[in-house]
Amino acid sequence: MALIRTTFFGLGLFFAALIAFCGTFFGKLAYDIDSQTAANEQLAVSITRELSQTWSLDSLKPHYGAAVAASLDKRSAQASLDGFKALGALLYVDDVTLRTGLNLKTLEGAKSPADFALFLSELLAKKATVSFLGKFEHGRARVSVELRSENGVLRLWHLQIDRLGRPLPRKMRRRKVSIV
Repeated sequence: MALIRTTFFGLGLFFAALIAFCGTFFGKLAYDIDSQTAANEQLAVSITRELSQTWSLDSLKPHYGAAVAASLDKRSAQASLDGFKALGALLYVDDVTLRTGLNLKTLEGAKSPADFALFLSELLAKKATVSFLGKFEHGRARVSVELRSENGVLRLWHLQIDRLGRPLPRKMRRRKVSIV
C-alpha cells in the first residue's frame, strides 16, 4: 500500500512540475511575441518601403531567409515585382494588423493532433504576419508580410501585394506562376 501511495505521489509531483514548466515556457513565449509587436510591424513596413523604392528583388535580399533564397525563382519573382513599378514609392501605411502564432481561436478549432502540432510549430517558429493598407505614389495596395524567426532573427518568408482601385495596364498585370 505504501508503494502504491509513493508511486502516485511521485507521478503527481512529476505532472505538477510538467504543468508548471509548460506554463512558464508558453508564458515567456507569449510575452516575447507580445513585446516584439511594434518591432514586427516596423520591420514589415520598412521592408515594403525599401522594396517600393526600386521594385527590385535585390532590395529584398538582405531580408529573406536561407530557405526562401534556396526555393526562390528569381526570374518569375522579378517579373511579378515589375508589375508593381507603376505604384511608385510607399508614402504611408494605414490599418496595420499583426497576427501571430499565439491565437487561441486556432487552438480551439483544432480537431486533430496534427492541428495542434501545426499550432505549436507556428508558435515556436515565432511566425508573425503583418497586414496593412499602403498608400503609394500612384495608388493603394493591401500588403501582407509574413515574418519568421531564423537563427533568432526575423526574416521575410512571404510577401503579398494586392493592388486596389483601377486595374493595371494589360502588359503590367500579374502573371500566375506555378512551381511544380
